[in-house]
Amino acid sequence: MKALEVFVNGERVCVAGVGRDGVLSAIIDWTGSPDSEDHFGLHVGGLDGDSSEHLGWEVPTIDIGTEVLVRILDVTNVDSPSRRVRYEKQACVDEYRQHLRECGQWLTLDERRQMLRELIAELNAADTETTESPT
Repeated sequence: MKALEVFVNGERVCVAGVGRDGVLSAIIDWTGSPDSEDHFGLHVGGLDGDSSEHLGWEVPTIDIGTEVLVRILDVTNVDSPSRRVRYEKQACVDEYRQHLRECGQWLTLDERRQMLRELIAELNAADTETTESPT
């Protein structure tokens, strides 16, 4: 299976993999603003397409001067993830609704109405495709 071997400051942190169907990533990010301290983050995770589980591996805290190396491998075994989360459909729908509410605060009333019209049109188009496709 395809895998990511992650080293931090020369020490191997994990060999992450999700199997033959899924998504795998190693992400380094930085956030900062004049009102807060800088924050660097390292995330190693993915989605197991067979189980629909979101996976995550433990990684150390990183900061200025940290060296991160990611090597792409093809292996038979990987380290077990430290986190496995399977989102249920209703929980995802509720989460998206809450996210839309939060984003809606940044939009004008006209922009919110336009967004809703577009979402309804997309859902209607998806419904039409579903009912028209052969089973």
